[in-house]
Amino acid sequence: MELYDAAKAGDVPGVEAAIENAKGNIYSVICRMTPLFTASCRGHVTVVEQLLKAGADVNKANYNATHIWMGWTPLYTASCGGHATVVEQLLKAGADVNKANNDDLLHLGFSTLYNAKYIIDLFNGQRQLKIISPKDHWPTEGRMTPLYTASCYGHATVVEQLLAAGADVNKAPTSGSYWEGRTPLSVAGESTIKEMLEAAGGRD
Repeated sequence: MELYDAAKAGDVPGVEAAIENAKGNIYSVICRMTPLFTASCRGHVTVVEQLLKAGADVNKANYNATHIWMGWTPLYTASCGGHATVVEQLLKAGADVNKANNDDLLHLGFSTLYNAKYIIDLFNGQRQLKIISPKDHWPTEGRMTPLYTASCYGHATVVEQLLAAGADVNKAPTSGSYWEGRTPLSVAGESTIKEMLEAAGGRD
């Protein structure tokens, strides 16, 4: 089994065998996702540990410009999914806590991500389904950080971890984004998260 497939499945023996067979640089043909990314996305704690020990690049982002996960790092996707243990692993391995993704969309769910048509637009706090063409939603400048998406999705433990690791509490999407100027505090819905962000100096 190739490393990517083993990592995706959470197959610990398969990952070990693939690493030993020097297949550590295999990527997904379609989505250009690293094994570490897909393991982080799915919360496979042991596999993430294996890959990090084998020297996986903790900050390598997806790079296929035709996929809606363009620019997502392992830390970003783990934060998005609320995988607190994986977030801790990645931070200890030196993940860039303030590295933003390349898109400005929060997505409906992993089952719909694969056809790249259905997204959730949370602009102005309203959840609205849109049907879009994949080629029409690629902005060009800095977007959402791990702290931003964790705050928006209500992952309090992850927010706490990221703040402790030095995340920029007021870093907002840049010019050209639907989310321009909106801080993590401005999109946080849960009172616990709002309190943490405010205590860290967050501005609305």
